[in-house]
Amino acid sequence: FTPGTEEANGSVTAPVVGTEMRARTLCVNNTDCTDAFNYQWEISDEMKSWQSVPGATKATWLLPYSLNGESLQNKYIRGRIISDKGNAKGNTATSDAN
Repeated sequence: FTPGTEEANGSVTAPVVGTEMRARTLCVNNTDCTDAFNYQWEISDEMKSWQSVPGATKATWLLPYSLNGESLQNKYIRGRIISDKGNAKGNTATSDAN
């Protein structure tokens, strides 16, 4: 995947600690979009290895200041969306503690 947003002509805004992250599924033109989706929020220091956030398996996740005692400031965050047909996609943003 390419870091960024799935929205056409969109941009990535750094998420602010204490705000709700929201995953949106978009369907390609002329598809029925009837897949069921599973969600998993993940964090990373350098976008090479990703750690699943325990319990963050819904389309929304309230971004905490810390996770397991570690600050999430300047971490990369992505939501992985996996359809019941096995297709996976994710977007990445860097957290902002302001």
